[in-house]
Amino acid sequence: FYYLMSSSATSTTQTAAKDTSPPPPAPHAPWTEATSAAHTAVAFHAGVKGVQAFSLLAPPVILVISYLRKKPLSLSSPTFLRSCYYSASVGAGVSALAAVGAMRGNDPVRIEDRQYRLAHNEGQLAVDRLSLMFAPVASVLCLALLSRGRAPGVRGLVDVALGGAVLGVGASVPVHVVIQKMRGERMSVEGMKTEVEGFKEKNKE
Repeated sequence: FYYLMSSSATSTTQTAAKDTSPPPPAPHAPWTEATSAAHTAVAFHAGVKGVQAFSLLAPPVILVISYLRKKPLSLSSPTFLRSCYYSASVGAGVSALAAVGAMRGNDPVRIEDRQYRLAHNEGQLAVDRLSLMFAPVASVLCLALLSRGRAPGVRGLVDVALGGAVLGVGASVPVHVVIQKMRGERMSVEGMKTEVEGFKEKNKE
């Protein structure tokens, strides 16, 4: 009887100790709809940057390769423009997938912070606006140049329109850099490394 009572008392004491001990801290903040939206926004941003990067790099590479193969392509060639928008599509997919992979297992607060900073980074917003402006203009110009030659058919028109848009997006990046230099603004990534004060204030609670 004494053994049973002492065992029961010990068990009760241990249970009480477990009940009063603080729960272990959660490794991450809870996932919310805001986090899901931030996750999508960051992945979309990465895809846009992939399009801009490949739109800038792919055209000269494609032209060089065509010259090395002794089959030079003109800037209004449907083959050249098709290769450009294929490259930009690959860049968008690879960049977006890389961002999704980088965000896996990350604290949702960090993802929301990243989205908040991107939404308030004037340099990023400026180059994105230029891309939206240049893409349709370049697409129309390429279609106008093509209209002087042989009609390429529906697929050729689509290639020219999308490829021209890619050339416009690629042109927007150096134009943005030139505008910043003319304004005396210095390009820096420091603003993307630190938290925005507004977001810190919002998440104090």
